[in-house]
Amino acid sequence: MASNTLRVNTRDPGRAGDVADVAVRAGATLVGGGLRFRAADEANARRTALEAAVKDARTKAEALAAGSGKQIGDPVAITEEIVACNGNFGAIRAMAPFAFGAGAPDFVGELEYYARVSANFRFA
Repeated sequence: MASNTLRVNTRDPGRAGDVADVAVRAGATLVGGGLRFRAADEANARRTALEAAVKDARTKAEALAAGSGKQIGDPVAITEEIVACNGNFGAIRAMAPFAFGAGAPDFVGELEYYARVSANFRFA
């Protein structure tokens, strides 16, 4: 048994299909997840997702505090979870629409970043 892997990087995702077509015409067989998409600046994509999740957590905490006649103070604990995937969460989101929070996009793209932040605040 022999196996080869060819890695081609392109800055234009629209060209990924062209690259796959050329490889198949040359005799290659694409098996499984033959194409992977990554952000050009993955650190920035993760940071952006986390910042949005933190803002969402703070907004929710403020609404909960206001409902009880309080204001939030300093955070006591913050935990985060970030997931990057190639569209795998579309099926999960279809079965459990609120699994990723209200701010999750309704469409499945080639590359998705999800950040979930849990924050505990003191009441002020």
